[in-house]
Amino acid sequence: MRSLTAILVAAALALPLPAHATSGFAVAPVLIISTALLEVLIAPTRITEALTVTSSGLAVGLAMAAPAAGVLIDEVSANSGYLLVSGAALAAAVLMLFAAGPLHRLESRR
Repeated sequence: MRSLTAILVAAALALPLPAHATSGFAVAPVLIISTALLEVLIAPTRITEALTVTSSGLAVGLAMAAPAAGVLIDEVSANSGYLLVSGAALAAAVLMLFAAGPLHRLESRR
């Protein structure tokens, strides 16, 4: 009985690892792009503060997204969780399209 419990505990801990690992693939590009933008747009004397604000915003967004998706999945359906994530990605892409023009103008002034 103990060995069966150990196997079940090991499986319960190991099965979510691929999901957690693949979610990291989404965070890395956001960090890289935001850092590159900040290096271009922010004065070198303020870069540390800007990186802190950006990293904190990402952490807060991730912390808010997981419970929101969980509630949506529990209350509506599993597909709604995927729709939430897809909608957030689409909103981020649209926001970047609107921000691209002002960012290019700001970069050309430096």
